[in-house]
Amino acid sequence: MSKAEGTLAADEHDRISNSMPRPSVIGRERELALVEQFLRERSWPGILQLDGDAGIGKTTIWSAACAMAVEAGALLLVCRPAQAEVSLAFAGLVDLFESVPDALLRVLPEAQQAALATALRRRPPSRRLPDPLAVSAGVRAALANLALSRPVVVAIDDVQWIDPSTAAVLDYVLRRLTDESIGFLLAHRSASIPGTSLATDRIVPTRIAVEPLSLSSLHHVIRTRAGRVLARPVLRRVADASGGNPLLA
Repeated sequence: MSKAEGTLAADEHDRISNSMPRPSVIGRERELALVEQFLRERSWPGILQLDGDAGIGKTTIWSAACAMAVEAGALLLVCRPAQAEVSLAFAGLVDLFESVPDALLRVLPEAQQAALATALRRRPPSRRLPDPLAVSAGVRAALANLALSRPVVVAIDDVQWIDPSTAAVLDYVLRRLTDESIGFLLAHRSASIPGTSLATDRIVPTRIAVEPLSLSSLHHVIRTRAGRVLARPVLRRVADASGGNPLLA
């Protein structure tokens, strides 16, 4: 890398803006304390994964964790895949690198730069997909370069819906990280459905089981979201029927 290229990359890096408003979170002090510990201690590379049923509050905690990461000075790369997008090649990578300018990719070796630019749909695609190894190596190098200036958090909500091509790239990256300041913040649906879960034998996720809300927390959720104050016997029936799931409640 030339001095001019390095200066340009540093300038462009400083222009990457992160904004993630912290949502109101009720009754999740334990989970947020564990997130805070993950961000504070930074025993990275590392993975923090929120596990729970649909509607239990994973996304709310995940969004708060993303805001906490930005407040802690990390560069946040975000992806929120959906089940309908599983068949779209490299859709997750496009989302993760949305805020990363081209100038920060120009410092990569030419083959990696070309493959990654194609995967990110930043140049007209050829008749076939780019070489997966070149894309993977490019993502690995790009993340490592970003982490030289400030910690990087790769945040994926509903990671079970990440497309297989992006999952393969991230698996490649995870197996080759050494001491880079890169953390992965994931939310994963616990139900036994087919999908992706990122983990390697080198970096085992720290898992947080998102449990049902307490009766008191459900009271606050219903009062806040529905504007209703339920009598305790009614609240108890709602809690029993919903299993403490705030969305169902």
